[in-house]
Amino acid sequence: MISFEGTDLHFVMQGMKTMIAGQGYWPGTARVSAKYSIPLIKLPPEEEPVTLRVKDGKLRIGTYSISCRWQTTVFVPIDLPLDAPPIETLRLRFKYPLDDLAGAGLLPKLGDLEQEARKKIKKAAGLLTSYGISAWIRQP
Repeated sequence: MISFEGTDLHFVMQGMKTMIAGQGYWPGTARVSAKYSIPLIKLPPEEEPVTLRVKDGKLRIGTYSISCRWQTTVFVPIDLPLDAPPIETLRLRFKYPLDDLAGAGLLPKLGDLEQEARKKIKKAAGLLTSYGISAWIRQP
């Protein structure tokens, strides 16, 4: 996620954040794949100042371009470590609005974990029916 607030350009990946001083107008957030950002990290642009621009589904940084998705809302950082246990990820739905989770790119991961949890709950309930225990699963 790349966003601009005040005088700082924010680069945020799950578990990491860095800021660079800058100037300009950037009314939203560019979402890019981390794996395509690696070449930029290894060989940053040499020109000064470096210009960032989003156009036609591409984030252009100097002469380098990366496919991106633009969202007009400013990214809300979600504090989740890279190696977060599944329960921490599942709790996000109770801490943040869905728009923020979607903006952070966490809805697919959250959805997968919720589906996995539902399956495990149903399996456990099946094993416990002889004790009068049944599954009750709250749908999001």
